[in-house]
Amino acid sequence: MKLSERYTKKEIKNLEALCPGPYFIYKVENYPNKHGVHIGCTRDPKSRFKNHNRKSSSLPIILFKTTSLLQAAEKEREIKGERGIHHTTDYIQDLKRQIRCRSKKARKKAVASTDWKAKVAKMDFKGIHSHRQRGVIVISPTGVRTEYSGMAEAARQLTIKTGIKFGSGPISLVCNPKYPLNCTHRGYTFEYL
Repeated sequence: MKLSERYTKKEIKNLEALCPGPYFIYKVENYPNKHGVHIGCTRDPKSRFKNHNRKSSSLPIILFKTTSLLQAAEKEREIKGERGIHHTTDYIQDLKRQIRCRSKKARKKAVASTDWKAKVAKMDFKGIHSHRQRGVIVISPTGVRTEYSGMAEAARQLTIKTGIKFGSGPISLVCNPKYPLNCTHRGYTFEYL
């Protein structure tokens, strides 16, 4: 499918107004990819070439220069096709993605995702882990039975109540039928609800 059929003239004109030319199609030899060469399109060769100098030992070569966005995108695809490099994206699609990423909505979302304090404040840690918890029945040495929502909660409450340090790991071993030799922990017996 030709690019002129994929994008409307109005769409291309709007992109040209937001990202004016000239547009440069360039080639970088000895590039670390399966083709050994990189062909791309850019509006700012100096900054773009700085990035490629880190990846390749050879200098980028400008192959074509134009002021038309559609012509630049089609020429880039044509040169890639001649070299056997087939990509599903094109330069017009790249520019649209860049503009979308720079929008206020996208930047706001990106900043919100990095605000750890706000993210932690919204989290419901009990709700997140509640599906993993299994209720536990604690049987004291005197035979008193008490129910707790999970092993960690039972360990915490028993430590407070008795003054002896209980751990959720040993409680889990007592509850687990695979370990029949672990009958008690600190004199207490534990069972799943």
